[in-house]
Amino acid sequence: MTNPTTPAAIAAASGSRFAPLDGVRAAAVLVVVAYHGVEPHRFGGYVGVDVFFVLSGFLITTLLLRELDRYGEIWVGGFYARRFVRLYPPLLALLVVLLVPGLLLAPSTLRFLAENLMALTYTTVIGSSAHGVAGMAYLHTWSLGVEELFYIFWPALLLLAFRRGVTARRLVLLCVVVAVALLGLDVMLAARGGERGLLRAGGIALGCALAITLHDRPRARAGAVVGTGGAAAIVSAVVLGLFIPFSAIPMTVAAVGTVALVAHLVTVPDGRLARLLAWRPAAYLGEISYEIYLWHFPLLTLGCWAFGGLPSDQLWWVLPVTLALASASHRLLTPLQQRWKARFPYAPNTAAMAAPQVVASGPG
Repeated sequence: MTNPTTPAAIAAASGSRFAPLDGVRAAAVLVVVAYHGVEPHRFGGYVGVDVFFVLSGFLITTLLLRELDRYGEIWVGGFYARRFVRLYPPLLALLVVLLVPGLLLAPSTLRFLAENLMALTYTTVIGSSAHGVAGMAYLHTWSLGVEELFYIFWPALLLLAFRRGVTARRLVLLCVVVAVALLGLDVMLAARGGERGLLRAGGIALGCALAITLHDRPRARAGAVVGTGGAAAIVSAVVLGLFIPFSAIPMTVAAVGTVALVAHLVTVPDGRLARLLAWRPAAYLGEISYEIYLWHFPLLTLGCWAFGGLPSDQLWWVLPVTLALASASHRLLTPLQQRWKARFPYAPNTAAMAAPQVVASGPG
């Protein structure tokens, strides 16, 4: 394997953040918040989750490949620990802060406790099917469950492929085949009204394929036409979602568009589109996008329970409160998370364990 030299790979490995990708995160989380916040009115912002899935597959795979390059192995246990430290504290803070208000306001105390448990164990994507989705405060954590399954299996599979000498080309082909299968099945089941949250992981597989491709061909460049086309595809997916509510077709268009956009941003980091997305306010929103995603939906739900009405009636106060709580939790927890992450170095059993520690930027 060759060393990746793309800006995103270097940023991920050095502990810094690649601002244009944070700009993409910001756009994705804002359209998701708008999608939930304007209900019952239609909006195609649900495709923002598919943008996040592609980013997760790309960034996590980039980090794992960097670890393989540096140390010749992946410390799977350390990867799990770092993911836990990155994702769990903000989630736990959310559940603790909203526990009492939720118990006081929820139509069903037992139901609310059950969905707290599902969110805490990343099983909402499975449990919500039997539990029912109406009135759930933590329904949005289904996407965390999808990503958690990816985190559990992908590092070990990638390490196994590396040890068996599977070529990058074959790995990319495998990821693309998996993505096409999942997204294709998603389209078919969506047409029949079936539950298919797990199938949206096809976007994660596309992100993995992109990371492996750029790792194998570090000097590849995706020009401005590719980036602009990708951005246009994402916008088109949002618009298409206005006419095809919660359809797999806009989701697939958004995922493919995100691959093209990310490919451009990380190979042409000085391009006009990269500079636009690196705008500091947008980059900051992307930096706290995980916390924004966590807080906005339960606040909308609790607002409906407390004051009646619809989510669109609550957005005027939920949006500023979400931004304030997301910023505060990020500021308070990040220093602790960085210290905890330092306890789980990459490949500690190798001679390179004394190398500088990596702080993963992650999908959030």
